[in-house]
Amino acid sequence: MTLCVGWVDAEAVYLTADSAVTAPGKSRISGGDYSSFGEKQYQSAEGTVEESALKIFRHQDSAATFSGNASPINEIFANFVESSRYLPPRNAFDAAWISSHDPNVQSLEALFGYYDSAGPHLVKYDALNLMGEAITSACIGSILPEDKEQLLAWLKMPSKAQVTDRLVLTMCMTQRVAIFLNLMASHGIGGCVAGCLIGKDGLQWAPDTLHVILRGELIDQLSNDVLNVVLTYARFDTFFVCNNLEGGLNAFANKFGMNAGLSREEVVQRLVTRINNGSLPSISTELKVHHVVFHDVVTGLSTVFNVKACDDLKYYWLTRDDPAGPAMLRFTVSGNGLGALKRASSGKGGDIAFVG
Repeated sequence: MTLCVGWVDAEAVYLTADSAVTAPGKSRISGGDYSSFGEKQYQSAEGTVEESALKIFRHQDSAATFSGNASPINEIFANFVESSRYLPPRNAFDAAWISSHDPNVQSLEALFGYYDSAGPHLVKYDALNLMGEAITSACIGSILPEDKEQLLAWLKMPSKAQVTDRLVLTMCMTQRVAIFLNLMASHGIGGCVAGCLIGKDGLQWAPDTLHVILRGELIDQLSNDVLNVVLTYARFDTFFVCNNLEGGLNAFANKFGMNAGLSREEVVQRLVTRINNGSLPSISTELKVHHVVFHDVVTGLSTVFNVKACDDLKYYWLTRDDPAGPAMLRFTVSGNGLGALKRASSGKGGDIAFVG
């Protein structure tokens, strides 16, 4: 299953999706016991659940994400790509959804985002909306209706936030599921969360973001402990994630966007080449990112810093005391940023703060 969130404002349409995939049998794709954010990945004789997919499908400056039965998804989006050669985006996706619709598959849903002369648009498709329904926000996936409503209720972005800030905040809401809960076995959702926005400048993937996992005691002093940090970024229509304690780099792609027309082997080989030639960021002492997000597993709070736009996270840097050991994050915080990190939990879902 999956968990996807989409919404639209006057400037852009925003899409996010988790990366968990449910598969029959006990063979894993990644081979790891834990996801990039530390969830225990489910495995039994009946099936597995693990992070292994980029569920945002991109074609030019349009994108869609899906929830439910995975078998028809590639066909639907391939039909959309073909139809978009001679139809506007909305009409092309309508045609693709109708032509690929199987009345026996009731669980399949989709969120489709695009931008035209009238501005940004979000359209929801399911078994009852074959022509789609224009909406302002939606959450699809395998969580209870009341939980979906709660997620959407939190989509109240700071008025001065940039569109990229709004996207990172939306991704943070979904990513918290992986950090504070483990729903892989029970709901089939989790893993790293990818996101994109579509505005007047076209489609943009989420900016480079460093997630810092705090444990309550490092919010008002220079950190000299080894913190768990997770780097996420997008390049070449591929989403990358790296955990400093595990090492290595996980890449999630699909057969659309820049990978259209390539076989799986060709996609993998191109990624390996780019990794080997050093053209991709890594958790190193030279790393600079656009956003830093602190998640405190003791208080249940998340705090998003746009470090390009504010001075409250005055310094952050990565070091290695041992050249062969994990990277260590050190940081100092002041002003509004310190207040945000030290705030008390409201207990009412308002557990994400933004500083920028």
